[in-house]
Amino acid sequence: MVDVANRVLSYLPDCTQYVRLGNVVYDPIILAKGVPQGSVLGPLMFSLYVNSICDQLTYCSYHLYPDDTVLYSWAPSFEAAVSNLQMDFISLSHSLIEAKLLLNGNKTKAVLFTPNRSVVFHSYQHPRWFCY
Repeated sequence: MVDVANRVLSYLPDCTQYVRLGNVVYDPIILAKGVPQGSVLGPLMFSLYVNSICDQLTYCSYHLYPDDTVLYSWAPSFEAAVSNLQMDFISLSHSLIEAKLLLNGNKTKAVLFTPNRSVVFHSYQHPRWFCY
């Protein structure tokens, strides 16, 4: 296992990146982590990196996608479902911070599925999803 780790660590020896904005070229910096864009190893490394971000969820099920994470909650009431989602959303936010990943709260949405036609979702003022 150490040999595999050493090979992964040596994947980026002396790699640098720089930013060009119009005619301005900024000084290159040495990369300490990551994989080159378009590399075969990129998707695998990303999957391994984000695979544990949902380990601390208590109340929800989840699905991880390359550019999305979906939380599911089953509960006897709408309020309980929102509470479950909020608690696990906070846990997920903490995991993302630890992994140095960003969450776009403006793209976070909630969808209600219910067999009860009398529930009116749009009249309920759902709480803003809190990111910590």
